[in-house]
Amino acid sequence: MEWQKIVGFYNVATLKSFTKGAEACFRTQSALSHQIKNLERELDCQLFKRGRRGTLELTLAGEKMLKFTETVLTEHDQLKNEVSAIKSKNYQGILKISTTYNVLHNFMPSTIRAYSKQYPYGKLEIFENSPLTTIDLVSNGAVDYGIVLESICPRNVQTYRLKRKIERAILVPSGHPLTKRKPKEITMEDIAKYPLIMPPKNHKYTSRSFLEQRFEELGLSYKISMETSNFDLAFQYVELGLGIFCFILIENSSAMRKGKYNIILVSHLLPHSHLALVAKNNILLFAPYKKAFATLIMEDRGDSSVALPPKGNVSMIGEAVSVHQDLPSAMG
Repeated sequence: MEWQKIVGFYNVATLKSFTKGAEACFRTQSALSHQIKNLERELDCQLFKRGRRGTLELTLAGEKMLKFTETVLTEHDQLKNEVSAIKSKNYQGILKISTTYNVLHNFMPSTIRAYSKQYPYGKLEIFENSPLTTIDLVSNGAVDYGIVLESICPRNVQTYRLKRKIERAILVPSGHPLTKRKPKEITMEDIAKYPLIMPPKNHKYTSRSFLEQRFEELGLSYKISMETSNFDLAFQYVELGLGIFCFILIENSSAMRKGKYNIILVSHLLPHSHLALVAKNNILLFAPYKKAFATLIMEDRGDSSVALPPKGNVSMIGEAVSVHQDLPSAMG
């Protein structure tokens, strides 16, 4: 199917006129009509019909063809923009990122500051979403990058492990009975004894599904005292004694709030993973400004003044080994 046929059909279909379509294509009306007839012969179907008042309308096959041409032309425009970006080191386009509140609050600030200095005229669009929603958005090309747990990433996206360590942790109020136990001795049975603060019951919130799966495997009943996807709100209500909160603690978090609580690391109880940068499987994604963001976040070690809890009052259970995965040659 020739490019001119695609463009010609699109203009006639959207303008609903051979005359206007020919003007948009800078062709004569007779030449465009001949082109459309050739397209209909190629597809072996009629694409246009005349309405009652002589208006030009699409057949069912024509409507299918219109959707196809819209997709092709959109992809063509995107391709031109991406290629221009690759050729121009100074190009500063729109960068779209999706991740969870926890990551935005406790991981992203240092990277965003560094990126904004490097690309002061670029535009960032940041979306807070659940991990699985983020993966859907990356897969569909709605965002450029997502940041999620490596363990939940499907094969249809590129995955790059980030350097900062993460630990599974529970947040309890100061003086809570679990603070009297050695972290390594805490069991799922111990956690199930207390009311829990959890994300809403939605399959797209993986932290809750992991926890509930472990409870189910062990035949444990549990009580949920509050549902919220807001990290700060969960911390606030833990301090008020409403329940305990299971979450992912990110090493060198730059914005971890202070309060009357204790963090207990329990990575021995729940599946271990790493944070990962995910991108759609499309080499053209790596325009200079997108490559710059990927490089910054993969090298980001955060604010070293706020590290994971040391061994002692609150102990680290096990070691989260973070292996740096190099970017492909297109990133170099």
